[in-house]
Amino acid sequence: SYNQLALWRVYQLAPKSTAYNVYSSVKINSPLNLNVWTKVWSQVIQRHGIIRTTYTTHQGEPLQVVHPTQLFEPEIVNATGYSKHQLDDMIIKSVERLFDLETGPVFRVSLFQQTDKAYIQLLTIHEIAGEMRSLNILTQEFQQLYSHLLQATSVEQSQVPGLISIAR
Repeated sequence: SYNQLALWRVYQLAPKSTAYNVYSSVKINSPLNLNVWTKVWSQVIQRHGIIRTTYTTHQGEPLQVVHPTQLFEPEIVNATGYSKHQLDDMIIKSVERLFDLETGPVFRVSLFQQTDKAYIQLLTIHEIAGEMRSLNILTQEFQQLYSHLLQATSVEQSQVPGLISIAR
């Protein structure tokens, strides 16, 4: 698109700029199954080619490369005991990490764990791949898949004798 071409050109001029990092955070006030959380974000990433895309040039022309898969490597931070100021600083540092559009990824998911029932989930995307509306869509998709997979996991565990007390 024209916007992506413009953002690619800006990136070529200022690759160390964070001006086009778009982010959204969500506070989660309930227990979180980290295995399911990780699995669901992996699935979301595999469903959307734009967040598996890197950018380069070929014979002087911009080129998008949509990768068939992308390894999901979330940033999980133990923020137990951090003050609000310390946590805010950590979130800002995470948001301001540079994206390398040529090697990717262009989308990051971070999780700051304050307690076993209090988390902050941070999504950061380079604007070449999406904007706030995109993050809202990804968040809604995550919520639906997480809820579905969590229910399926609970059913599977309840059918195995002896795991009920461990799983809960």
